[in-house]
Amino acid sequence: MKNPYEILGVPSNASMDLIKSAFRRLAKETHPDINGGSQQMTARFREIAEAYAILADPVQKKYWDSFNLGGSNQQQTTENRSYYSNARATAIDIENYIHSLFEEVKPYKEAAKKSAFIGMAWLIGGILVTFGSYAATVSNGGGTYFVAWGAILFGGIQAVRSFFNFIKINNAVTEVETKMWEIFN
Repeated sequence: MKNPYEILGVPSNASMDLIKSAFRRLAKETHPDINGGSQQMTARFREIAEAYAILADPVQKKYWDSFNLGGSNQQQTTENRSYYSNARATAIDIENYIHSLFEEVKPYKEAAKKSAFIGMAWLIGGILVTFGSYAATVSNGGGTYFVAWGAILFGGIQAVRSFFNFIKINNAVTEVETKMWEIFN
């Protein structure tokens, strides 16, 4: 096992707040769902999560510090190895939790984006029809022109409503992520 302090980029006397902060920053940067499932980033994320699992648990941290920072040449005991196995399991739990969160909200985000795109298409189409009609009327020397109020209003309402739905979804995801990070404290 590599040094968890080095993996998280914190000194060996780092406070728990600094360890948490480093973990959160690195986990968000390296999570596979954010990085398109990159195997390299997945491995790096697991390494970060495992390091955090060791340093966040006072018992595991004590074992790490006593066997690796204290200069002790003692062999790792079976009990000590089981703590590292638990850390690995915790790292996998963190990864799975974040992955399930991303997968759960993905269809809702996609639906909101699609709805906003449709609304914007109607809005832009209505504006283009209106300006095209106006330009044709002006070039023909006057008269009446067509205003596509229905398309403009429908598109505008659809786009704004979809935009706010997308914001609500992102806010809900942020709230769940905040709770998730509290779980792994």
